Amino acid sequence: MAALVCLTFAFTPATQAQGLFDPVVTVNGNAVTQYELNQRIKFLRLSRQSGNLTAIARKELIDDRLKLAAATSAGIRLTDDALNRELEAFAQRNGQTFAQFSSGLARQGIDAATLRDVVEVGVTWREVIRT
Repeated sequence: MAALVCLTFAFTPATQAQGLFDPVVTVNGNAVTQYELNQRIKFLRLSRQSGNLTAIARKELIDDRLKLAAATSAGIRLTDDALNRELEAFAQRNGQTFAQFSSGLARQGIDAATLRDVVEVGVTWREVIRT
C-alpha cells in the first residue's frame, strides 16, 4: 500500500492564518481541510484522547483517506442505510438516539459529519479486513 501513497503537506507558518477549507494535507489527490482537522481534534478531545491531538488527528485523517481508497479499490462501499444503522448503534451504546447524540456533539462544536466520517471509515475498514 505504501507504493500507492502520495502525500503533499501544505506547510504554513504558525502565525499565518489558514482558511477553514484550505487543504492542510493531500492524500492521493484528496484534500484534508483545516476544518476537518479542527473537527477531529475536538472529537478526540471529547473522547478524552491524550497526547498531541493535532498530530494524532492529522495521522488519523491521512489513515482514513488511505483506508477509504483501499476500500474503493476493493469495490467495498458502505450504503447510506448501513451507515445510518451504525450511527444509531453508536449512539445507543451511549444511551441516546443519534439525534440526541449529534445534538450533544453540536453543543461541543462538533459537526455530526465528523462522527459520520469516523464511523464510516471504521465500519468500511472492518469490511475490507473481513474480505
